[in-house]
Amino acid sequence: MLYEGNALPDNQPIWPSSPYHSPDRPVPPRDVAKAEALIKESGVAHPTLEMMVVNSSDQTQLGQMIQSMVGEAGIEMKLQTLEFQTLLSRQAKGDFQASLIGWSGRIDPDGNIYTLLGCKSPTNDGRYCGAAEPLLLQGQAETDQKKRDEIYHQALNQIVDDRPVIYLYHPPLIEAMNAKLTGYTFHIDGILRMQNVRWAE
Repeated sequence: MLYEGNALPDNQPIWPSSPYHSPDRPVPPRDVAKAEALIKESGVAHPTLEMMVVNSSDQTQLGQMIQSMVGEAGIEMKLQTLEFQTLLSRQAKGDFQASLIGWSGRIDPDGNIYTLLGCKSPTNDGRYCGAAEPLLLQGQAETDQKKRDEIYHQALNQIVDDRPVIYLYHPPLIEAMNAKLTGYTFHIDGILRMQNVRWAE
């Protein structure tokens, strides 16, 4: 089982424990029949897709799982396994059909969303520039927490509808420490921050 069942399925770039996560867009149930109907509606008799995958064990397994799942709906997915830097280079050039890649995440939503989906962001490899842009810019400028929550809820609702990125899951964040370690704070982006951390003798 991928990640031993510890990953959290989601369709948003923000952890559900964050106030910025939109409660209006839960993960929908899997619907193979609807997928088949959409394919039939498209008029493409034998849809095929090539997806780039980093040549690591977990990403390859995830790619194979997606390949199997879309195959049930009638889509032939070919996996192209690449070194991480090669994949990033191809993404930056726009030289891909689909790419499977993770993001370490940030506590603030701007680092999770505008960084990858902003119209003028240099790391917007999918070249998305949609209706969420004004909301993302408002979110950058807003200082009132309640208003900022509402802005990002609206932006995420739009992004989930547009699907410039299909978010799949949040990776397991499992941390262990010695009882002598003091001052450590867990952050939902999984990045270790060692300020004020002490080792008690």
